[in-house]
Amino acid sequence: RERKKRLEIEICKLKRNLEMMTLKYKHLKVLHEEMKIRIEFETEQERQIRKLEKEKLELAREITTKIDSEKHKDDLLKIKQKELQNVESTKKDVFHLLEKSKNDYSLLKGENENLRKSVQTLQEKLNIIENNSIESQQKIDLNEHKILMLEKEKETLESKNKFYVEQHNSVNTVYLQSQKEYNNFKSEKLGEIQNLKHEISVLSERIELFEKQKLKTWIFRY
Repeated sequence: RERKKRLEIEICKLKRNLEMMTLKYKHLKVLHEEMKIRIEFETEQERQIRKLEKEKLELAREITTKIDSEKHKDDLLKIKQKELQNVESTKKDVFHLLEKSKNDYSLLKGENENLRKSVQTLQEKLNIIENNSIESQQKIDLNEHKILMLEKEKETLESKNKFYVEQHNSVNTVYLQSQKEYNNFKSEKLGEIQNLKHEISVLSERIELFEKQKLKTWIFRY
């Protein structure tokens, strides 16, 4: 009976571990949704960059149009030479700003490309982690099924043992044989339970590894 109680305690511990793994898996799904939202936000930043590029091109066209207009008004520019000097000075400043804007845009475009590649890499890693999580959940379900089967077999074994005890006085030889079968079966099932505990321990280590990898991913992102 003491061995039976210990077996039941071990089974309860296994069930609690399975519940904890299920909660961790749900937490991973929430993190996955947050990552998708961040990717959508970065896509919106790309659209803003393209809009800024379009505005810069329109500004360049306006500047070119003004320059052409000034060239067709040489007579007026000769009369207003002082104004021309101011316009030329302003034009140089504008060209300088435009050139600086082009350089800034080139740098921003390169950074955006690197960011896009980083997001793509993170998405691929997230897909791999999600697939591993699904496989882990499937193994957990399988182990839970095995535990249920062991419980049923344990009940069957207890029923057989009770029958052998009741028949002990009349069939002593049969009782001894059944006791031997009971001990062998129990030893075998205890071995299977130890294997299940080992598999659950491995799954827990994989989940801890995933959490560490997730932390590294957040650090890399920010």
